[in-house]
Amino acid sequence: MNDDGACVESCPSIRNNRKRMRIHSGDQNKLTFQDICLRECPAYTSRYGDTCVLSCPEGTSSVKTDQYSTNVCEPCKKCPKECVFEEDFVHAGNIDILKDCVVVRGHIAIVEATFKGDRYYNVPPMSPSKLDILMSIEEITHYLYISDTVPTITSLHMLRNLKIINGQKTLNGYALAVVFCRGLQSLNLNSLRHIYQGSVMIRKNPNLCYANTMNMSHIFSTSTQKTVLIDNKDRIACLNTGQVCDYQCKVFGCWGPDAEDCIDCINYRVERTGKCVPSCWNVTMVYEGEQNTCKSCHEECSGGCSGPGANQCHSCLNVKFKSSCIKKCPRKMIRNNKGICKSKKRGSRKDRKRKLSPRKKKKRTSKKIHRLH
Repeated sequence: MNDDGACVESCPSIRNNRKRMRIHSGDQNKLTFQDICLRECPAYTSRYGDTCVLSCPEGTSSVKTDQYSTNVCEPCKKCPKECVFEEDFVHAGNIDILKDCVVVRGHIAIVEATFKGDRYYNVPPMSPSKLDILMSIEEITHYLYISDTVPTITSLHMLRNLKIINGQKTLNGYALAVVFCRGLQSLNLNSLRHIYQGSVMIRKNPNLCYANTMNMSHIFSTSTQKTVLIDNKDRIACLNTGQVCDYQCKVFGCWGPDAEDCIDCINYRVERTGKCVPSCWNVTMVYEGEQNTCKSCHEECSGGCSGPGANQCHSCLNVKFKSSCIKKCPRKMIRNNKGICKSKKRGSRKDRKRKLSPRKKKKRTSKKIHRLH
């Protein structure tokens, strides 16, 4: 192992130090990545014990935590579906491999042959609508390459849920490249939040607006990453046709024309929709959370809330028990006319005795009348 230039058998860590009965201060403990000892895992990896891994072991998934700067492999019961995709490009013969995939281990390339087919490889043509299979993808470990798409594809809406491009492998240094797409008008990669390694190239898309406004510095992880924008639709021409960012977008630009398409917001972003808004007060059933985010109220709330809990609702969707909103009252309780759970009232012993059947009551009455005569 290479530990700052020194050749060592294993990286100094809490586990290895215990085995050798050595005591090191916490700042001397290091993590193993391939054959190198590091103080922190690279941004495009995840921490698993004392090691940095490119992919988490089976039964775990990569999760962001407050404890570490990089993601951590955590156990999961219903892990996101991961798919290994090692094809040169997406086409009719392999696109079903990506059905319901959340994490793609490999790269995604959508090119001219995706739609026209390839006789040499015996690949038939494919309808652009089949690309909707890609909507479940949230992470690509290598790179995303889009080139020479058909004119009917005006946006990359089929990848609107993509959040992370790791860039573990890049295409000539690029983790995202969109080139020579004649019909493309907007990118619409609205969910993209991180490109950990590799730069971005948006080039020779003659009808593409909005790209010229983009500043991806807050999506990048290093200062060496860059955005290359060449020969897309002229900024003045975009202005003349009204193809400009929404006024709620910050200086970072936008993926498309709507308030949902802002790369970052001037004021607040609604968590469930991604829309930029002037204030959380403008949106129903949300509260103001951290980092200028409008977060959703608890599902049992009605009429708004002051926080995430069922005890922070302004009013209840169903019923209120003690200080919290719940779906239905507990056993032996009933809902009153104010929607509050109350204990069922039992009548007194005297009242229960008075509950006589109509027939018995009639007999007693007639008997009393008979005695009077």
